[in-house]
Amino acid sequence: MIAQIQQPTTMQGIVSIVNTLVTWLTPALLAWVVRVQINNGKRAREEAAAQRKAEADAAKAAVEVARNVEEAQKATVEVAKKVGEAQEATVEVARKVGEVVEVAAATAKVAADTAEKSFVVIGQVHTLVNSKMGLQLKKTARKSRDLANAIPTPENIKDAEEAEQELADHVSKQKESDENVRQQQQQQQQQQQ
Repeated sequence: MIAQIQQPTTMQGIVSIVNTLVTWLTPALLAWVVRVQINNGKRAREEAAAQRKAEADAAKAAVEVARNVEEAQKATVEVAKKVGEAQEATVEVARKVGEVVEVAAATAKVAADTAEKSFVVIGQVHTLVNSKMGLQLKKTARKSRDLANAIPTPENIKDAEEAEQELADHVSKQKESDENVRQQQQQQQQQQQ
């Protein structure tokens, strides 16, 4: 067909050339638009799947946290029972032998050890949940940025910026939380001394 295009001599010739070019380019342009739409749909499905996975991971982590909290509560009840038993024994021993100081010290140590173990478990659960959330936010921000770089539409760019901001907010809140946990641990250690 290119051979058919000759130097136009009239306005009608120029119109004919333009019509020929439009006829050639229209299918290619439509195919490109369809490919872009298919890719956008695929990326949207991938992001939705990643979001569902993140939600499922968060739900699993919440179940694990609840299980750990329940175990910590059971341990606390057991400690309370042990403390009660130790107190009864302490009174009995004090009446009989006069060794109240030694038994009370042992009871206090058991309670402190159990409280410390509970605090460690809660701290570990907190760290686990926050790190999983941080990883998911990081993945989402990276994928959003990749999409925005590949297909720089205003919506994709906005989504990438929002995902990056959510990640930055999470990191900031995590630093605050970690500092609070560290301060609580220091206070607990000081109280034990």
